[in-house]
Order: sequence, then C-alpha cells, then structure tokens
Amino acid sequence: MATLAAVEEYRKAQRDVVSLAERELRLFLLSLEFQNIVATTNALEIFMPALIAEYGEIGAAVAVDFYDELREGSAAAKPFKAVMGDLPEQKAIQASTRWAVGPLFQEESDVDTTIKNLTEINDRFVKQSARNTIFHSAQKDPSKASYARVPSGSRTCKFCLMLASRGAVYANEKKAGKLNSYHGHCDCQVIPMWDGDEYPKGYDPDSLYDQYVALEVAKQGH
Repeated sequence: MATLAAVEEYRKAQRDVVSLAERELRLFLLSLEFQNIVATTNALEIFMPALIAEYGEIGAAVAVDFYDELREGSAAAKPFKAVMGDLPEQKAIQASTRWAVGPLFQEESDVDTTIKNLTEINDRFVKQSARNTIFHSAQKDPSKASYARVPSGSRTCKFCLMLASRGAVYANEKKAGKLNSYHGHCDCQVIPMWDGDEYPKGYDPDSLYDQYVALEVAKQGH
C-alpha cells in the first residue's frame, strides 16, 4: 500500500532524475551559438532524444522498484514483476524540440523563452518513461492492479484536478489511458493499487472533484 511518505519519496526521486538531466541540458546549451538558428536546431534534435533516453531509463528503473515495493506490501496474490515502460518516441521529442526553438525565429530572437521551453519538454519526456512503466505494469499485472493519479504541491491545475478526481481506475479500462497524459513540470504521480489498499493520506478524489467544479464555475462566471 502506498503511504504518503512513499509517494513523496518517489516523487522526489523522479524530480532528482529530471534535475540531473536539466543540468546536462544547460551545460550543452552553453556550447551553442543561438544566433545560428539552423545549426542550433539541428544540434538539439540530435541531443534531446539522447538525453531523454539516458535519464528516462534511470527514471523507469526507479519506477520498477517503486511498483514492486508497493506490490509486495499489498494483498496481490499472483506473482508478477514490474516491466519497464517504453521510452518516448524520438520523432515526438524532435517535434517538441522544433516547437521549443520557435522563439529563435521571431524578429527579435528570444533565447530565454527557448531555454524555458526546452526545460519544459525535458521535464515532461524524462518523467514519461517512469509513468509508462507504472501504466504498462498495471495493465499487465494479473492481480488486476488499478491506479490513482495523485497530485502534489499546494496548487494543482484544472486538467490534473479532473483526472485526479477519478480515483483508482482499473488499468484495463480504455478510458484509463487518459490518466497517462501530462503537461510540462507536472508533479502528479500515478500510484498503483490493489484490492484492499487505501488511498495515500491526503489524497481525496471527492475533494479534488469539488476543486475542479469550483474552477469550472469560476470560469463560467467570467
């Protein structure tokens, strides 16, 4: 069963992996001549998939251990070990990289926004490998694993509130696939659960739904 401490430790471990990747990214950016936009774009299209693959594999390995640890403490009876999820597709990373460097092509080239964009896609894609690991392991688990999307931090966006408010969803439901969608710098964690498991302390789907509805009402009021 996932405790609040276990969820927080896992979240921190994934954030640490992303931080290491971002540090390497920023070092690489120092070697680029941003005024040469074509060369910069080409270099990043080669570098970003390699960077994300390297650190994505580390994050996925952490997710495997996390899944297996939670499963051992659950009532799951049938033997199973987590499987490492797929890495993000190279073409998807390259497409996002081309979007990230878009501000360089403006009349006044915007390097700061480009760097911000690159750190955002680094965060999203590096974390995706770990998320895929939980997602696909839950689908393959013979003990019918389900999972809950657990947000963290003092504020959660409306998109994440909506998904988190669904509670524990069985992984074999087609609609559950929506839980595997994320934006950049999202700290939500997909936490596997089995029959008899309680939600981590502080995770209340009903409260999250109320927050989501309140945001919808406020939006309509304007």
